Amino acid sequence: MENVVIYEKKGNIGKITLNKPDQRNSLDLITVQKLIEAFK
Repeated sequence: MENVVIYEKKGNIGKITLNKPDQRNSLDLITVQKLIEAFK
């Protein structure tokens, strides 16, 4: 599966991007788990 959650950090700023445009960035179990990982 491709990266559905992209995390970037520049200095003190973090950016989280959902990358599921074909599904309108809907949240499913896998996406929620990846979001939780990104926030840790």
